[in-house]
Amino acid sequence: MNRLVRRQRAALALFVALTVSGVGVAMATPQSGDQPNVTLDLSPNDGQNLSSPATLTVTGAGFPANTAGILVQSADLPNGTTIISGTIGTFTSNASGGFVTNVNVSQTFVPDAGGTPIDCNATGVTCYVEAFTNSGNANSRHRITFGGGGTTTSSTSSSTTSSTSPTTTSSTTTSTTTPTTTSSTTTSTTTPTTTSSTTTSTTTPTTTSSTTTSTTSPTTTTTSGGSTTTLAASVCTQLRAARAQLNAQIDAARQQIIQSGLSPQQQAVYLAQLETVRAQGNAQLDALLAGCPAP
Repeated sequence: MNRLVRRQRAALALFVALTVSGVGVAMATPQSGDQPNVTLDLSPNDGQNLSSPATLTVTGAGFPANTAGILVQSADLPNGTTIISGTIGTFTSNASGGFVTNVNVSQTFVPDAGGTPIDCNATGVTCYVEAFTNSGNANSRHRITFGGGGTTTSSTSSSTTSSTSPTTTSSTTTSTTTPTTTSSTTTSTTTPTTTSSTTTSTTTPTTTSSTTTSTTSPTTTTTSGGSTTTLAASVCTQLRAARAQLNAQIDAARQQIIQSGLSPQQQAVYLAQLETVRAQGNAQLDALLAGCPAP
């Protein structure tokens, strides 16, 4: 339904333009955006069949009294989006909500966000002069065309959603992430199963060391002093690798703490906790390695 109404309005606007041009009379027609009582009027020639660039006199009415605002050139694109240029003029309404000012417009303009220039004579592109109050509570628009092209699918009243008076906000956030070291070693075979797990957790950093070792069918030899359990060579190799990995990760975590910028007191606390984890992990692995032959 909205699309049908817009097409009817566009046809009416085209009919009026053709009628006026046919009798050789230039008629100024105020137009609006999504606020019907807030209007813009353009001269000369009602902003139609302009040369490029062109200087226009913009007459606004129905704006809040004594309110400042900006003017931009805009374009409705075939994909349904609206692109605006940078500011081409400013205004301050009088006590009656009106203003008069001059702006320069061109057939092609660069979007405010940058990128490919917009051509107002390209197929499906409809260009406007738009006015917005800095407070964002009032806006209006008036269609413009340039000689040698332009679309006929115009609308004398259309809806535009826009943000006015660009605001730049600068925010700086500094974040410090403290090191987290997790060491986990799993050596798996069949039977029997011996599991050793040590976890040390602090607020900053968090260091977790977990060692799970399963051995398979240990070799038992009997001597005059009793029985001795000897782990398989492959299991012993895995245990020694786990011990080396644990110590390497703790060494790396120490360097992170030293280079973190923490106070000497904080570093001392965290380094001590890391060494506690190292001692506990090594003790458990050494107990398991007692069943291994010397390398």
